[in-house]
Amino acid sequence: MIIRVFKVTIDPNHRTAFEKKFFTDSVNTVKDQAGLISCQLGKPTSADPNDYVMITHWRDKDSLIAFAGKDWKNPVIPKGMEKFSANFTLEHYELHQG
Repeated sequence: MIIRVFKVTIDPNHRTAFEKKFFTDSVNTVKDQAGLISCQLGKPTSADPNDYVMITHWRDKDSLIAFAGKDWKNPVIPKGMEKFSANFTLEHYELHQG
């Protein structure tokens, strides 16, 4: 299983518009993809008031590549969402089964 962690820092002046799209468009982009096991979205805490996260779990690397393409280590940003990002990170992990 592959864990994909996308973290984005937004301009707080656009919070309302970003949240509307993040909680709908971002989920809709992945929800019906073959090999997607789960998708969780995180809102900011007081410690990081402008940071949001999307954590997806994929059956395997091939499923993730089928969704994200050969450049699967780059984020898939829904159209129109790129304008909200001040900064982002994307990381991948293999689930440790021990």
